Amino acid sequence: MFVALSIFIFEFFCLGWLILSFFGKTNFDYSHGGFAIGAGALLSYLAVLIFHSLQKSQNILLGLGLIGLVLFIHYLFRHRNEFSRFKQADTLLLGAFFIYVVALNTLKAIGSPIIGWDGRSIWFFHAKMIWSHGALDRFAGWDLDSVQFSHVAYPKLVATLAAQFCKVVGFWNEYIPKVALVVMILPPVLWIMSFGKKSISFLFLVGMLFLGMNQWLWVGDMDGIFALYAGSAVLLAGRYFELKRKIDFLSLFLCLALLSNIKSEGTMFFVAFILSVASYLIFSKQKIWPIFGDGEKISVLMLVGIAAMFLPAFIWAHQRSAWHMISFFQVGKPIWFQTIKNGLADGSLKEILKNFLVAQSVGRSLLLVLIATIALHLQGKKPGMFYMPALATAFFYFCGLVLIFLGQSNNLQFFLDTAAERTLLGIFSCLAVASYFLLSSYEDGSASVTSFSTPYGRYSQKLTEEE
Repeated sequence: MFVALSIFIFEFFCLGWLILSFFGKTNFDYSHGGFAIGAGALLSYLAVLIFHSLQKSQNILLGLGLIGLVLFIHYLFRHRNEFSRFKQADTLLLGAFFIYVVALNTLKAIGSPIIGWDGRSIWFFHAKMIWSHGALDRFAGWDLDSVQFSHVAYPKLVATLAAQFCKVVGFWNEYIPKVALVVMILPPVLWIMSFGKKSISFLFLVGMLFLGMNQWLWVGDMDGIFALYAGSAVLLAGRYFELKRKIDFLSLFLCLALLSNIKSEGTMFFVAFILSVASYLIFSKQKIWPIFGDGEKISVLMLVGIAAMFLPAFIWAHQRSAWHMISFFQVGKPIWFQTIKNGLADGSLKEILKNFLVAQSVGRSLLLVLIATIALHLQGKKPGMFYMPALATAFFYFCGLVLIFLGQSNNLQFFLDTAAERTLLGIFSCLAVASYFLLSSYEDGSASVTSFSTPYGRYSQKLTEEE
């Protein structure tokens, strides 16, 4: 099992390394590892969407993975001297964190059956349909009346990864498909590792994003995984705006692309993120056209690569429409707007806000941000603006979720009782990241100092007024 899992993950890494070679590489750090595995998983999903057959797509992916392996070995030989600058203390600290988080979630995921209703009846039910049919196409049974309860129009990224792994090992049970959860957890773990430092703020970040998610990362629902990627996206965005690292720029767009293929809410999160970046650029007066820290400007080729990251979401949207899959929530349809209008009139908005801000974790998370901000001002320190994308994204995404729940005001209490807690995890993770940036500014003594870990040790960059 664990040997097969290791090979499965390494194949994704090699596929992602092939994509990373397309963009060009700088000194390797944990962020590159996260990008490689995440991009490999997305490429694997894209292959299944295009070729439909699990077997055919796997054969093609194997060939591409071998090319990526050759390129990775070539990189290791060319840069072997750089790896000799490994700093043992940081490596041991972050290695312990990596092993703890990954091993704990692996044991929890694979060591227990699929127990969540959404996991059993939606995500892994779709995975079993794909696995049993051997392909992700219109003939897998999506049009049967008996399966319409399972929201067949939902994205199929995780379901496809689970079906692929079961195809490789040759059988299906209630444990093995959850390997897909382990694969999906790895990229955020590596991205968060790249922020590693011996500080209270980093412990806070790890505690909130991993321990705070508790069972949501392994029960089989996608909400915990979604929140982990949402937090990673705004985390990487904050560092990109501070240091202008190309790998952070690419990784945050990969996060957004993966989010749109994990859950339907990923599209709404993308819109919220774009609105937050627009707000940040207005207040910070930064240039819109990205220029990286090494002076390199974004190229047309890079824009094409970033656009290609969203290709799976567009292909699935087209296939979903062609296969006559109907979304349960009817977002954007006339009946949805009418339900929102009715909800505004009957007091549903008040109930939603009360539940979100009081009964759920959003209010407590906002309190953390407020405390961190007050602490900075009491110390006479002005927080940097790089926490703003996380805070603004949380706000816009919150507004979007309020609209979604208003659109279900005909059965509002049921959705508040069954979906509010897990749906709000994305907002929780964004607010946790905003608090992390504020705490980090407090620890550094200056909001203009940012540091992160690489396999070579610590890296820090102080931004002066002249810069």
